[in-house]
Amino acid sequence: MFLQYFAWGTWYVTLGTYLSKIGFNGLNIGDVFSASAWAALFSPIFVGLIADRYFSAPKILSVLYFCSGIALFWTSTQTAPNAFFSSLLVTMACYMPTISL
Repeated sequence: MFLQYFAWGTWYVTLGTYLSKIGFNGLNIGDVFSASAWAALFSPIFVGLIADRYFSAPKILSVLYFCSGIALFWTSTQTAPNAFFSSLLVTMACYMPTISL
């Protein structure tokens, strides 16, 4: 679990500084930080249903970590506020269920 939160903390802590450097205003930065909250609301419910019925948790975790890594790389290429929010929402939708699994 240490590595789970360590990986998240390596980029999430400095995200606000990075976004201000590429030209986002305060409202856009707040929207980007809300992506994790939105993903935490809906994604564990759907993934939990799949994990309980069809697949084992370690298999689901490995797929979610891989998809989260790909989506995080995709997020790093975005410079527009709406595109950044959307791609981070996809990243967090893949990452948030791993906390509960």
